[in-house]
Amino acid sequence: MNPLYLFLFFILIAITFHIALVRHWPLNELNWKKVDYLWISLSLISIIGLSATIRTDWYSTTLIIDRYARQSRLEDLKHALADATGAAICRATLRTEYSPSNIDQIVAEYQSACEVFKKLSSIDTLNNKDEARGFVELLPESLQPLRRKFNQPEIIEEFDSIENAHNGFLKSIQEENKTRNLASKSDFEKIMSIFAAPLLVIALALRLTKVTGEISLKKVMKHSSQNPDQQK
Repeated sequence: MNPLYLFLFFILIAITFHIALVRHWPLNELNWKKVDYLWISLSLISIIGLSATIRTDWYSTTLIIDRYARQSRLEDLKHALADATGAAICRATLRTEYSPSNIDQIVAEYQSACEVFKKLSSIDTLNNKDEARGFVELLPESLQPLRRKFNQPEIIEEFDSIENAHNGFLKSIQEENKTRNLASKSDFEKIMSIFAAPLLVIALALRLTKVTGEISLKKVMKHSSQNPDQQK
């Protein structure tokens, strides 16, 4: 709400309260004390609504940061998969007189690992609008059984790299979802946010009227005590 409108609303409500509760239907001391319950209650309701707005504004900004973080973790995952299909794994091995006796087994293991990494990196959902949701579901189920088939340190290292990148990506999704929940208002908070500012204005106007009313009441009581004959 425009601050100018709030100020004009405050003036209007304050004048209305002064005319009604001070001039035409002045309250006694006990009733002015009861007014405290009303304006404090209105202020509390207003604070609840304003706090929801402040929270959602804060976490809406944080949500933008979390989205960038999630995209960054996704890029890390893509890079880890791209590295796994690089020359370190997908390489041509030449047999020489210095090759170990199990060279054929080692070559077959690297070739198999290369095919696995290429398959993982070619999952269609990795680049679609779902931001690798399908890949997220596939990897935890397939990675651990796959890595147990291999023994070569370089291959295991690539699996570790992919798994670490994937865990970071999953964590970034969880953080983003958590922030998104904090950045949204419940239906109750939406209603409270709409009425928060007007209720606070009414509460302040009522509090100002209470001060004026109590001062006026004290003046009347003082005047009455100084002029007891007029009461008769």
